Amino acid sequence: MKKIILGLLVCALLLTTACATDFGLKSGSPKEDAESYLKKAMALTAKDFAVPGACETDITLDIHNVSAELADSIGDNMKLNLNVKADTEAKRFSAAASFTSDFITFSDYEVFFDPSLIALKAPDFFKAKPYLSINPETFVGDWNNSFFGELAPLPFDDDADFSDIFAEMLEEMDFDLDDMTSLIGDYESALAVYETQMLDLSNQFEDSVKYTYDGTYVTQTIQAGDTNDFISELFSNIMQDMMNSILEDAVSSAGLDMSEIFGADVGDMIRLKDDVILKYEFDEKGRVTAVSSNRFEIELNDVDDTTVLGFEINCKFSEKETSVNIAIDSEYLGLSIDIIYRGIGEVPAPAESDTKSFFDLSLTELMDMLSVFGLN
Repeated sequence: MKKIILGLLVCALLLTTACATDFGLKSGSPKEDAESYLKKAMALTAKDFAVPGACETDITLDIHNVSAELADSIGDNMKLNLNVKADTEAKRFSAAASFTSDFITFSDYEVFFDPSLIALKAPDFFKAKPYLSINPETFVGDWNNSFFGELAPLPFDDDADFSDIFAEMLEEMDFDLDDMTSLIGDYESALAVYETQMLDLSNQFEDSVKYTYDGTYVTQTIQAGDTNDFISELFSNIMQDMMNSILEDAVSSAGLDMSEIFGADVGDMIRLKDDVILKYEFDEKGRVTAVSSNRFEIELNDVDDTTVLGFEINCKFSEKETSVNIAIDSEYLGLSIDIIYRGIGEVPAPAESDTKSFFDLSLTELMDMLSVFGLN
């Protein structure tokens, strides 16, 4: 699973860098027309399809085609659904999750936050009402005037706002940056090296990306050979410099190099086996409406074995929503990630009739909750 996560990070790095080239395109080259057209389309897409106000994101992760080697430990299938709603202006947030597998299932879990309500929906733990809640604005007084306050009173005025208290506690946390610097080495120098080398590599990477435009589609080709040089430089030089700065004393005293730390030649840890070909589609207004890739493979190497991950990416854009599908296959399992992002009117709060305050729990209800953890 950690190799799949690493593969996803590399895939995201390549796509982010590729997209970034669309906003910093150079003129005076043979590919100027295709680049310029895509640059304008991406800028128009970002402007017209931006989501104001509250937004909602649905994420579905589906694991399937699990090999016999892994089935005994993780099962044949797993599925995770996550729905996140956020409204930064109203300071409201909610997240709902469901998970199913051969070994465990939980569904209809949810957490909601706003300045006057924190609510948790956990059907396996709390059954009296759909949501168990507290009010941050009255939490201190509610606690101190309850059974819990008799056992462990909070050292604040009863009318104190718990959300303000929490913010103040974070502000008062005292981190000694000098001590931190002594632990991680000269991080400022490491960051400067990283930024300089990353900019240089990004320029090289941009020059290696090929564009074609046939009047209908723009095709962007990320070439495997140049990309592998980019990845090798990124991992060999940048990580070497950063890790040397962070672990300078430990590495030098032990006489180690990066290959011994990571168990493989850092430059060969990740290799792109195929060119990545991205096809951009447009609407009549010249906005990007879809991006699709060929199936391409990333090879992950360590001292023990080599894992090959196949990737295929499809994205769709509209004024209503953006959707992304990433399909991954390997000899161990298949993985599908679906993300849908859309604007919504507001983040709804749980109905008052569906909530019960934590401080209104009866002793029996509290014991029932604790019994789930075997604490009663």
